[in-house]
Amino acid sequence: MDTNDQFFLGAVSKDVIEQFSTDEDWLINLPVNGSTVEFKIDTGADITVMSQSEFNKLQHCPHLRKSPYITSPGGKVYCTGKFLASSQHKGQKYKFWITVITGPYAHNLLSGSVARKMGLVKRVNSLNTELLEDVFGDVGLLKCDPVKIELKANAEPYSLTTPRRVPFPLLPKVEAEIKRMLESGIIEEVTEPTDWCAPMRPMSELLSGHDGVVVMMDDILVFGASKEEHNKRLSRVLEIVKASGLKLNKQKCHFAKPEIRYFGHIISAEGMRPDPDKVKAITDMPSPTNVEELRQVLGLINYVGRFIPDLSSKLHAITELLKKDNRWIWDHAQEQAFREVKAMLVSAPALVYYDPKRETVVSADASSFGLGATLLQVVAEHVPGKQMVIADALSRNPLSNSDGGIDSTDKEVQVYLQSILSNVPASPKRVEEIRSATQQDEELPRVISLIHKGWPPKHSLHHTLHGYYPARSQLSEVDGLVLYQDRLVIPAALRPDVLNRIHEGHQGLTKCRARAKMSVWWPRISKDIAQVVNTCKFCIQNKPSQRHEPLLTSPLPDGPWQRIAADLCEFEKQNYLIVADYYSRDIETGRLPSTTSRQVIGRLKSMFVRWGIPLELVSDNATQYTSDEFKQFCEEYGFNHITSSPHFPQANGAAERAVQTAKHILKQADPHLALMCYRATPSTATGVSPAKIMTGRHIRTTLPMLRDKMRSKSENKQDILQKDTQTKASYRYFHDRHHSARPLPELLPGQHVRVKLDGEKEWKTSARVLSKCDEPRSYIVKMDNGTVTRRNRRHLQPVPDDTAPQEMQPVGTPATQLSSPPRAAPGDQSVLDSGQTVKTEEPPQHATPRKVVHVTAGVDR
Repeated sequence: MDTNDQFFLGAVSKDVIEQFSTDEDWLINLPVNGSTVEFKIDTGADITVMSQSEFNKLQHCPHLRKSPYITSPGGKVYCTGKFLASSQHKGQKYKFWITVITGPYAHNLLSGSVARKMGLVKRVNSLNTELLEDVFGDVGLLKCDPVKIELKANAEPYSLTTPRRVPFPLLPKVEAEIKRMLESGIIEEVTEPTDWCAPMRPMSELLSGHDGVVVMMDDILVFGASKEEHNKRLSRVLEIVKASGLKLNKQKCHFAKPEIRYFGHIISAEGMRPDPDKVKAITDMPSPTNVEELRQVLGLINYVGRFIPDLSSKLHAITELLKKDNRWIWDHAQEQAFREVKAMLVSAPALVYYDPKRETVVSADASSFGLGATLLQVVAEHVPGKQMVIADALSRNPLSNSDGGIDSTDKEVQVYLQSILSNVPASPKRVEEIRSATQQDEELPRVISLIHKGWPPKHSLHHTLHGYYPARSQLSEVDGLVLYQDRLVIPAALRPDVLNRIHEGHQGLTKCRARAKMSVWWPRISKDIAQVVNTCKFCIQNKPSQRHEPLLTSPLPDGPWQRIAADLCEFEKQNYLIVADYYSRDIETGRLPSTTSRQVIGRLKSMFVRWGIPLELVSDNATQYTSDEFKQFCEEYGFNHITSSPHFPQANGAAERAVQTAKHILKQADPHLALMCYRATPSTATGVSPAKIMTGRHIRTTLPMLRDKMRSKSENKQDILQKDTQTKASYRYFHDRHHSARPLPELLPGQHVRVKLDGEKEWKTSARVLSKCDEPRSYIVKMDNGTVTRRNRRHLQPVPDDTAPQEMQPVGTPATQLSSPPRAAPGDQSVLDSGQTVKTEEPPQHATPRKVVHVTAGVDR
């Protein structure tokens, strides 16, 4: 008998053998004859043994040679036989004998000789536990140059102006800790704020340039490819730390660990994976209930986001809730995405370390809401195509089954598609109608063929199929119907009817698109829906009033009474002419026996006698100001008359505000005294009283005043201009913020619009733009009944039209040419609703129809 075939393990108690240890530190998985077997390293065993049950699981069961029984402290262990096993570890191949045993104590044990040969255990003859022992301690002192931080000249160092409040139960402990730190020299008492806080940069500089060392704040990470390399680097780091005067906290130090937790990650030889504690914190988090909680959840997820492929796509439904204009609605889509991310995080793979010696590939992708990229390094390893995230040539061109059957995956796909089709909210008759139209469509039969045969590059496709190319990976075919995800692809012949059904409730663009996303799809469906919604006559007619535009303020004139505004008002059945000066904010009032142009002109002349003739007069389009008599008055006195847009009183804001002030004055018991008080009071816009600006002195009122105050003294124009600019800017800011004002798109000649006439609540009247006036936001339009009128941009609603807009022709003052698509009859006259008359001329033959309009345009604000 061969003496090596029988071994005696010595006097070991039976109780120890029965309690088989499962300490994971001594367990290792080794490949044995094509199968993976878990062994426990037993340095006291002379032979390697394997249980009969484990032997039966081997992929290639070898022939067993005869082997005698073995003796153990529990008695005889019966052996089935032994075989020469092939294994490998860390790229090295090994061969060793394994004895197959049976019985209650049959376990897989790796002998000490095999474990030492593989480098799994090493003999340590002695340990020097006092090596660099003085490195560890309580507090050390770093030996380095004093840190000097240069501050800016006007920099104010941050400091706490009030002491932190400490709870009474913690106060004794805090005081004891502060006392200990003072005695140890960690901190020192100061009586004034310090200019800086201690930086951690010296730690990085101390260990920079050394391989296998990473410093993050006050944490030092030392690593190596082998234990010898690790120990060598660790010794060098400890020597440097000792020489620097620093001390390490031994309780917080960990040595020779196969993996460590480092800033929320587990770092090991296999790579980097997320910390299970952080993963558990995310998986245990409840669904957020508001935007603030959602930001906290996304912050945790993004910290470990590198381990989740295609994260932005999976979180798209959730991140949409962060947009400013979106309401908070946590629905099924958000909850499903949240659970999917949690599930993927639990099974997240480890990311390997970058190896500059290996071939590197960058895999990138993009969508409408995210960018993604993966850095890949090529490793020669066979992976089945169905398990690969990135397809190779074989997975793009799979081989057919030799038996002609259907792959199990294809069966699952067909079942899934059939379930989608069975849940389509359409009657069988409607589905059959779509199927028939699909067969007769010019594009969809080609799409079905490409779905089955594969898609070529986009440049080789017919141009009519380019719209399907971006969605090719989500297209499928079931029983003659084409599906996009879980939505029916509608053939071209049925799309007009489907569009009308989508908009049959006359909902807005967003809701119509959301309704379509539930069931139907085709290329450019969003644009088609927008076209239907924007051209719907009912929706156009019932649109709400247009938004406010940003406020336009009038520039301050160079002096008083250069630019004035006039308006008519009625108070206690009496008519009044109210005139306001843009520069001084002075108000003139005059009672009118009647509201004819002659009476208005007479009152204006009496005011001109006192203050002179202005350069400009701004009014609305009342007939008193648009008559020939008033136009002749403007020409004789040599001032420019500017009118605002009809039915838009905001354009003549100075006069409208003056009317309100005048009515308040007329209500007083003594209107003359009230008007004098108004003129003597400094204006909030200029900071100077209207009387002081107009006369150069303070006027005497019922209030006592020094004589020096009433002496003539001119005001500084720059001060008035600066104050006026600040006041208008403040008013414009609050106006725009209150109304959420935004500019409306500019209109072009020939553009089709709807006009909201005075007193109308709906956009009923159709018109076309003739021209834009020189004044801002004012347009000349011609309505379908032939009336040419002037309107503010806020009263004009654009309507989609195929007519190409012509080049803009500005309108001047007083005579201007306007272009218009409609052709005018010879000698035709179109009357403006404001009382202005527009003369039209016949365009020459074979020329673009044009219309010449003579009109006095006005400012529009």
